[in-house]
Amino acid sequence: MVTPIHTALCAILLVLSSVLPTASQAAEAAGRVLFAIGDAKLAGGGALKKDDTISVGQKIVTGANGHVHIRFVDDAFVSVRPNSSLVVEQYVYDPQQPANNRVRFHLDQGVARLITGKAGQAAKDNFRLNTPVAAIGIRGTDFLVQA
Repeated sequence: MVTPIHTALCAILLVLSSVLPTASQAAEAAGRVLFAIGDAKLAGGGALKKDDTISVGQKIVTGANGHVHIRFVDDAFVSVRPNSSLVVEQYVYDPQQPANNRVRFHLDQGVARLITGKAGQAAKDNFRLNTPVAAIGIRGTDFLVQA
């Protein structure tokens, strides 16, 4: 027998399954390291090196002599400078449906340079870079931020 509670639970599960990423989506590579020197690593992981993948949810951390360049799936470019910490919170690129594009970074500290890719260019309102004191949307395609 289907009760109103069962119906409500099914509706909630249906909504959650359409909004939350699956394990395979979360683990998909959002970008690839082009260049890494010095003290550059993933939080809780080892040193970054050329061709390592960057996934949603990962934090890139650089020390005093660290520097990392990352190319994302939509051709965006991010440079994480020394003494910095950047989290890739969300990265969805859908070339067929640009309204679905979502790019979200969080710069905890330090300096990062970003050149917007196709996801941000096609859906500027869905791009965001948060810092401890400000949130940045985009109008142009190339910017530098320090937190």
